[in-house]
Order: sequence, then C-alpha cells, then structure tokens
Amino acid sequence: TPTPTPSAPGEWKRDQSLLQQAAQDNIDPEFFRTLVDDRFVASYGNQSLTLAESDAPNRENWSRLGQEWLATLKALPKPWRSTLGDFSQADFERWVAAVNQKRLSSRALIDLVDNTFFQWFPTLSEGNLTSSPPLLQLWFSLADTTTQDLLAEKTLGEIRINPNSFNGRVSGKVEARQGSAYIANLQTGDKVRVTLTAENPNTPPRWSIYSPQGATLLEKSDQNYWEGTLTETGFYEFVVLAGDQGHKFSLDLIAEPSVQATPTPTPVTPPPPTPEATLPPEGFQPIEPGAEGQPNQEGNEADQNQPGNGKPDAN
Repeated sequence: TPTPTPSAPGEWKRDQSLLQQAAQDNIDPEFFRTLVDDRFVASYGNQSLTLAESDAPNRENWSRLGQEWLATLKALPKPWRSTLGDFSQADFERWVAAVNQKRLSSRALIDLVDNTFFQWFPTLSEGNLTSSPPLLQLWFSLADTTTQDLLAEKTLGEIRINPNSFNGRVSGKVEARQGSAYIANLQTGDKVRVTLTAENPNTPPRWSIYSPQGATLLEKSDQNYWEGTLTETGFYEFVVLAGDQGHKFSLDLIAEPSVQATPTPTPVTPPPPTPEATLPPEGFQPIEPGAEGQPNQEGNEADQNQPGNGKPDAN
C-alpha cells in the first residue's frame, strides 16, 4: 500500500489526525485511507512512500491529498458519507429491482445518481469509476441514499391523467444538485404534449423522458416542451435534474387518446313479408281458358272490376 510511513513524530501526528477527523465525521477510516492511496497513485503513479528522506516529497503529497479529500467528504450529506465502503454490484442490482417495483427503470435511477455525483466531483468521469474501486464505492453510497428517497416517494411522484380533460399536472421543488422522477401511465396512440415550467426560466433544470421499453424521447434537455404520438403503452418516466441551483417547477401533461374511426354500419333491408295465402270465396269457379267472359290479353278496367278478378298472386 502506498500509505506513507511517517519518518518523524510530526508526520505521524498529521496523518493520524486525518484518520481521526474522518471517523468523527462518520467516514470509515479504512475506506478513507484506501481512497487517498488510490488517488495518490492516480496522480503520481506508484511512487514509494518509505521512511527514506528521498520519499519525503511523496509523503507530503499523500498528506496533502488526504486533507483535500477529507474536506470534500466532510461536505457530503451525512447519509451519503456515513455508508462509504459498504456496497457491491449485488446491492446495485437489488436497488434496481426495488425501484422497478415503483415503475421506475435503472436508466432513471442512474440519471439521478449521476446528476448529483458528477456535480460534487466535476473533475471525475465514468471512466474513473470503472478503474477505481474506492470511487465506485462513493457512487454506490450515493445510489443507496437516492434509492431510499425514491422508495419513500420523497423524490418520486405520479402524473395522473384526468379522464375527462386528458391532462395532468404536478408541482414540486428540486434541490440544488438533486433530481426528481415522475411516472405517467399512457397508451399507444396518445398524442402527448408536456411542458416543464421552472420558477427561474433563465436557469431551467434539465429533464429526460423515457418510454416503458427504454426508448429515449428526451435526454437531459434544457428545452421546456416536448410533444409526440406514443408508440408504447405503459408507464413513461419524466426525470427532472437540477444544476447548482434549486428550482420550483411544474410539469403539465396533455394526453389526447387516439380516436379510432367507427365504420358506418351497412343498413340491412329486411325481406318483404310473405303474404298469407287467401282462400277463394265459397262457390268460386275458375274460368277455364277460352271460356266466355275471359279477359283478353291486355285486359281492361271493366274486366278487372268483375267479381273474382281481385285474387292476389300466390307470391
């Protein structure tokens, strides 16, 4: 380990004081030592830190980094700094499963954690987290507190759509370097218009919109309006991210359902009723062809008015 071996009582007291101050501020001393070792190697390479006089500059650099990191960690919110060093990838997977039960995706959780983390540590990148286990522990600790706030619904809400007016509205406040997430249950074909209105439009928060299947509709944008026709049914996510200033804001969502054209039914003409058969009057005698009084081929009004000529057709 590159942790320096003090060569004089003054150095020893200085380094012990750093570890004691870390413990007093709810920072695990062993995690703190590991973090400073890691950052020393990242800054100066694998330099030796022996009792040799030639290593005195290296020991001084280690102590200076320790003072800088102690000041940074002390400034973190207590729930964050008090759990440093306690987590693993398995814990992260457990947190993701928990927020999934709240209809929130890992993408939204990561957005919230990254927004806070990289504002506290602006000189770091995702690549630093991959190569540095102590820095990844810092990220995990923040992910833990972020998840707890979501599960307690301190930073999670739902936009409920009025079935009569097709709109919904939520208002809230997001603290500096923090974020909030909202979900809304929407349908395929809905024509959606959503507006983010901030108290200070000159420094608006950024926001993202994700579909139920993870499609990105809007990503960390500072524009205040989005509209589109949805292609998925389920819970959409709206993630609001504050910069170095907090914001009061409102989200207004209009979701007009698609109107399916109803085909005009083809009118059905009922068949004419079948007439009942009418029996001839009693004593009726049919006229045989060629008999006297049979109407001619064309017929005439007089013939048609003769008794017996009004029998209806059989049909």
